[in-house]
Amino acid sequence: MSAKVRAAPAKRTQQQRSDAAIDALLGVARKSFGGSGYDGTSLDDVAARAGMTKGAVYHHFGSKHALFEGVFRLEHRRTIDTVVAKSRGARDPIDGLLRGVRAYLQYVLDPVARRILLEDGPSVLGWERWRRCEEPGFQQLLESSLAHAAERGMLRPGVRPAETALLLLGAMTEGALAVAHADDPAATARRLSDAFATHVRALCSTPA
Repeated sequence: MSAKVRAAPAKRTQQQRSDAAIDALLGVARKSFGGSGYDGTSLDDVAARAGMTKGAVYHHFGSKHALFEGVFRLEHRRTIDTVVAKSRGARDPIDGLLRGVRAYLQYVLDPVARRILLEDGPSVLGWERWRRCEEPGFQQLLESSLAHAAERGMLRPGVRPAETALLLLGAMTEGALAVAHADDPAATARRLSDAFATHVRALCSTPA
């Protein structure tokens, strides 16, 4: 009986190797930026922890600033995914909106996420870039929830989803920044979640 020939493992393509290197760098950089902050993180350290050369970091990202932006965008995407997941199963669009906001304020209690998204994000990226890096994001989710609520007749007359979503986004952003800089982030997140819910329910024509 002839021995079976074991197939050789398929070689990864250049793109797959590049994607794997980028994922590894982002994972290491998230821990470094989240733990030591932007100023306290060096590309030499990131490269060493990822088992790569500093040249490899520059090859994939070009600069420390670009690497931070990559980490920020990935963290923001994870936040959106968490908010959407927590909103599933809501009894109505307003309930879903409020679940999402609570989930967001709970998410930024994580010191790493909080430092990347709210403490270093605005100062490193600059306000305009910071806002652009969050698109598409919470404003679209808020507007979608309010639009669905309007379709179901849940909102008071004159409450317009697009404009209201923009205003709620401002409140949500300022609330998250307050959590980031609070002496007791968890307690602040709870209080602001309750306050946000009170204001949103005031927009409703029926109790939500």
